[in-house]
Amino acid sequence: MDRQFAAILFADVAGYSRLMEADETRTHRRLRALFSEVVEPAIAERDGRIVKSTGDGFIACFTNVNNAIEAAADIQQESYQREADSPIERRIAFRMGLHSGDVVVEDHDVYGSDVNIAARLQELAEPNGLLISGAVQEQLDNDSTFPSVDLGFVQLKNIANPVRVFGVAASRDKGLPDPKSMSLRSRGIPSIAVLPFNEYGVDSNHNYFGDGLVFDIISALASLPDFHVVSRSSTLKYRGSEPDLRGVSRELGVRYALWGNIRRHKSRLRISAELVDTETLRTIATYQGDGDSDDLFALQDRLTEQVIQTLAPNIRMAELHRIERKRPESFDAYDYFLRGLDLIYRLDREEFGHSLRMFHEAIRLAPDYAPPYAFTALWHSICANQGWSSDRRVDAGKVVEFSAAALLRDPNNAWALALSGQLRALLFHDFDTAFDLFERALRASPNTAFVWSRSSPVFSYVGDGAEATRRAMRGLHLSPFDPNIFFTHCALGLAAYTEREYERAVTWARRSYTENPAYTANLRFLIAGLAATGQSTEARHFAQILFGLEPDFRVLRFTNTYAYRDERLRARFADHLLSAGLPA
Repeated sequence: MDRQFAAILFADVAGYSRLMEADETRTHRRLRALFSEVVEPAIAERDGRIVKSTGDGFIACFTNVNNAIEAAADIQQESYQREADSPIERRIAFRMGLHSGDVVVEDHDVYGSDVNIAARLQELAEPNGLLISGAVQEQLDNDSTFPSVDLGFVQLKNIANPVRVFGVAASRDKGLPDPKSMSLRSRGIPSIAVLPFNEYGVDSNHNYFGDGLVFDIISALASLPDFHVVSRSSTLKYRGSEPDLRGVSRELGVRYALWGNIRRHKSRLRISAELVDTETLRTIATYQGDGDSDDLFALQDRLTEQVIQTLAPNIRMAELHRIERKRPESFDAYDYFLRGLDLIYRLDREEFGHSLRMFHEAIRLAPDYAPPYAFTALWHSICANQGWSSDRRVDAGKVVEFSAAALLRDPNNAWALALSGQLRALLFHDFDTAFDLFERALRASPNTAFVWSRSSPVFSYVGDGAEATRRAMRGLHLSPFDPNIFFTHCALGLAAYTEREYERAVTWARRSYTENPAYTANLRFLIAGLAATGQSTEARHFAQILFGLEPDFRVLRFTNTYAYRDERLRARFADHLLSAGLPA
C-alpha cells in the first residue's frame, strides 16, 4: 500500500441521532443540501477530496494544511448562516478535527494512525467547532487569519501518547465557538499554564536553569490525568515580567497558573513559586527552595518533585471550593465527577448514595469520559466490601461492566487502569490481568500517586509485602498531602501485616483509622494486628466498632473469599479476627 502525506479533515454532525428522531425527513433533506451546496464545493475549491462519507459526516484529504483549514472554515461559516433561522435544538452543526501525517489513501477510504487522531479531535470539538493538532499548527502559514488557542496536551481515546491540541476560530461570528473559551471543558477538567520563571542576578543569556525547570515541571504534569497543561511554547511570551494573570487566563483559556522567581547570589540560588487561581487571583499554594549552583540538576529535580507532590491535591481542593459556589444546574461533567469523588470516600451511607448519582450525571453529560465509569465500578466494590450490598453478585457484575466501559472509552487513562487492576485482583483474584493493567497505568502516568497506591494491596494479596510497601511509599512520596491518604496508610498496614510485622501494621492502621474511621477494610487489619500483638482488649474494642458499621459481618464468610492467594494467609487472618471476638 502506498503512503502519502495528507491533511485529514474529519467531520460529524453533532446530535445527529436526536435530529433524525425529531424530524427524519427534513433533517436528511437539509443535510443533503449542505453536502451538495456547501461541503463539496468548499473542499473541491481547495484542491481537496472527500474520500469517505459516513452518513452524518465525512473524511476529506488535502495536500496541505492551509487549504484544509480554509475549507473547514468555509463549511463552518456557511453552515452556521444557513441554520441560524432554525430553533437551536434543530440546527445541523458540524464538529471537526484536523490532523496531518502519512496515510494510506484509497478511492473510497483512508487509513492510518493519523486518521484516528483526526477522528478523536472531532469527537472532542464543540458544535460548529474545529480542533487541530500541534502538527497542523506548526505547518500553518505565519499570516493565517484564523486565531487559535493552545489547549495543551490531551490524552485522546485509543491514542497512546498525549496530543497537543489547538482550538481554532472558524469565524468571528458570535454564533460560532470562541477559541478562547474552548478548552475541552464539556468535562470541565481544569487547565494550568506554567509561566516562565523570572531570573535575577544572571544575564538573559544564562536563563537555561529557569527554562529547564519550567520544561521539567510541564513534562511531569503532562502525564497526570487530573488536568490539561498548556505547552511551553505558548507561555514564552510572558517571560521577563510579572504576568497579568487574568490576561493569561483569557489568552490561554486556563484556570490556574504556576509562576515564580529565581534569585542568584554568588553560588547560591533561591527559588520561589506560587500556584494561583486566575479567576479569583487567590494564591492556592507556594513553593520555596534553595541550593548551591554547583548542583543545579539536583535542585531542579527537587523543586519539580515538590510541585508534583502538592499541585494535584491543592487544585482538587480548589476545584471543590469552586463547585460549592456553583448552582447544581450549572455543573458540568467534571464537576459531577469531582463531587462524586469527594463524597464516595467519606463512607457515609447517605452521602455514599449521592456519590453514585454524581458519577451517573457525569456519564450522562460526557459519555466518552472514562473516570466516572471507573469510579462507578469502585462504588459497587465498596458497597459490597462495606457490607452495604443487597446483592453482592449484582454489584460484582456492575464492577465488571463499568470497569470494561471505562477502558473501552480510554484504554490509557491512569485512573481507569489502576482501579480496574485493583478490582480485578480484589474481587476476582485475577492477579495477572491486574499486574498488566498497573504496568499500563504507570507507562501512561508514572507520576500519578493514585496508580502507585492502588497497586500496593495487590502485591500483598500475592504475599509480596515488601513490594507492596515500596509502592505505597512511592504513592506517599508523590502525594504526601492527598486528602484521601487513608487508603495509602491502610495499604501500608496491609503490607506490614502480610510480612508479619504486626507492630508496624498497627501503627499504619491506627493512622488510617484516624483519617477515616468508617473504612472497614482498614478496621479489619487494625483488629487483626492488635490481636496478633496481644492487645486483646483494644482488639475487641475495635471489633465492636466494626460490628456496629457492618452488623452482618462473619469472619469465615469474609476470609474464605478474601483476595489473599495463599490460603495460609487467609487462615492466619481468620484466626486473628476470631480471637478478637468477631462472629465466625
